[in-house]
Amino acid sequence: IHTEAVANTVGRAEMLSAIFYFLAIAAYHRSYCRFDQRGTAWSGVTLTLFLTACAMLSKEQGVTCLGVCIILDIAHHWSNWQQQGTAQRCGVLMVAGVAMLWARLSMNCGTEPIFKPYEMRAAFHSNGLTRFLSFQYIYAWNGLLLLWPSPLCCDWSLASVPLVESFSEVRNLASLALYTLLILLGLTALKGLFRKEKQLTVALALLAVPFLPASGALFKVGFVVAERILYLPSAGFCLAVALGYCRLRSHLGHFSDFGFLLLLAALCGKTVLRNEDWNTDMQLYESGVDKNPNNVKLYNNYGMMLTEAGRHDEALLAYNNALRLEPDYHDVHFNLGNLYHAAGKFDEAERSFVFAAKNPNQARRAFNNLGSVLMKQGKHAEAEVMLKRSIAAPAPDTQDNAQAFNNLGSVLGEQRRYDEAEEAFRNALKVRPGYVEAHFNLGTLLVHANRLDHAEKELRRALTLQPGHSGALNNLKVIEWRRTHPNQS
Repeated sequence: IHTEAVANTVGRAEMLSAIFYFLAIAAYHRSYCRFDQRGTAWSGVTLTLFLTACAMLSKEQGVTCLGVCIILDIAHHWSNWQQQGTAQRCGVLMVAGVAMLWARLSMNCGTEPIFKPYEMRAAFHSNGLTRFLSFQYIYAWNGLLLLWPSPLCCDWSLASVPLVESFSEVRNLASLALYTLLILLGLTALKGLFRKEKQLTVALALLAVPFLPASGALFKVGFVVAERILYLPSAGFCLAVALGYCRLRSHLGHFSDFGFLLLLAALCGKTVLRNEDWNTDMQLYESGVDKNPNNVKLYNNYGMMLTEAGRHDEALLAYNNALRLEPDYHDVHFNLGNLYHAAGKFDEAERSFVFAAKNPNQARRAFNNLGSVLMKQGKHAEAEVMLKRSIAAPAPDTQDNAQAFNNLGSVLGEQRRYDEAEEAFRNALKVRPGYVEAHFNLGTLLVHANRLDHAEKELRRALTLQPGHSGALNNLKVIEWRRTHPNQS
């Protein structure tokens, strides 16, 4: 279960946060273990707060370290916590925790994170019962990944974990089993505190408290399941497993050692194999669609990797599998349009881009590519309309705007509307000053308009940005020939 946090660049936040997290716990443990007649070692508490702030700045769940510290303090001084300064220390931690949360939220300048409802469907479902039952099953699924980390996947969004819509669904048994187990463990931990056995309490605290921010119980989160967020909770799980193994060994003796070593070897082998999946994007998404065949995003990304590798037939199959799951997923239609476009299947590409353009977030790129398809078919008037719609479409990606201006200039140039074409190319260069193709196309246009000095300037600029540009070199030769043969130009 640690593989994603270690192998994925995004998981570096979890690892860095975990380092500060456990250093903070160690510092706090020293502060209350050194309690004597002089009182609490407040330098240790101060260090704990500093390390917790570092953990939180690495990853938001780091702030839960203060909750774990409070539980550990109470568990350590269960029988006489009032005489051991526990109340004062815990009060300081709670006040500091509120201050840290306020500081962290203020960094957002009063804005909330933007999540996509169609990706986290349980959180945004209109039916309260469906939301509740689905979340309980998601918790059970996280528990299953810790207990048996076999169906590991880089993405669990969308319909990867189907919604639970009624009490009659058999998956509710998994949720019931999870809570039954947690209640039994909680009661056992509580009994242990009266016998001054706090190990299970520590394990449950490390398991449950770091998971709270990612649970969706306190506020919405942007994912269904993410293996990397189990990095910290897995510490509590491992501690609980170790305690269970010790209890089992006391009954079965050394016979249990063989089973433990066998399990350890199997999980080590699984870790090695899972790391292989993270070697390349292709391996990662291939593993994803194998382990999680209900995720349309995985099929879409897998199709993109196959397209880049030139395996177009397999890419087409991946996109069709994605559309089988979700026929209205616009990103798939857009990528499918690109695949058809590259294969010269312009009618199919046109239909795909038209559908993709229905999504406002995809409209700019889809209209641009649709204009390119129409231009290649000689439908210049229609291409011009689509490219102007692309330019007008709102989107944060200005590069798509530059490409649309460039394509529009090409369409206008084909119609010998040189002044309008020049304006379009120059608009493309305003958006993206180092756009090689816009410099080249503008230079080519000026050659056709017989404005050779200006054409040479644009073509040489294209060569500066991309040395060896064959089209620019050829057109410079054309300019040289025209200058030496002015009567034949």
